[in-house]
Order: sequence, then structure tokens, then C-alpha cells
Amino acid sequence: TLLSNSTPASKKQVAVRGAHMEIATPPILTSLRTLLVEDQAESIVCVPYFLSPGRHATEDVPNLIEEAKSVLEKEGLLGERNGNDEGRVQVRVSNALGSHLESMMSAVDDLVEWTLNGEG
Repeated sequence: TLLSNSTPASKKQVAVRGAHMEIATPPILTSLRTLLVEDQAESIVCVPYFLSPGRHATEDVPNLIEEAKSVLEKEGLLGERNGNDEGRVQVRVSNALGSHLESMMSAVDDLVEWTLNGEG
């Protein structure tokens, strides 16, 4: 999952885009490009959407993001925004979604509760 803070109309907005490592579409590079070109993102946070911090979340996805950043840099899409170098687009990678066990357990608890109450 890719999350972007974009500010097209001087108002903070958040755009969320999905991306996949392989096989499924869109790939990480395509989603990053969409955030930069269509959403005019000024800051991007990539959140590995995995239930545990395994190899895909800690190595494979960060490596794919670095490769995509290299391509986007060559395309000039990570360059200056707002006319100065301080306006460069930052692309960061967070910990995997599942690395916050308490939050995950709370979400599971909510789903169980909703199901028991006939809401889920």
C-alpha cells in the first residue's frame, strides 16, 4: 500500500493507492508514478501491507521501492517541487502493518465483536 500526502489546493489531502510486489497490478513503480503525476504528491509513505514483518515486508518491498525511486529520479519526478530543492518529494517506507501487534489485535478484536453482534 502506498500512502501520499498531497497538497494540490493549499489544503492537506491524503491519497491512498495500492501496489503489488509482483504478478498482480499495479506494480509499485506504477502506483508511485500515479501519486507523483496525477495526485501531485509532495510526500509519500509506503506501508508494507503484511500481517508480520517477514522477508517481503523488511527486504523485498523496500528494495522494490528503492528501485522504483531510482527510475523516478531518472524520469525527473522526484525532483524539485515549489521551485527549490527543499521541495523534493520524499518517499519513505514504514514498518509493516503487522509490526504493531497491539493495533492488529485490537482490529481482530473489533472484527470478532462486530461478527458476534451481526454487524460484520
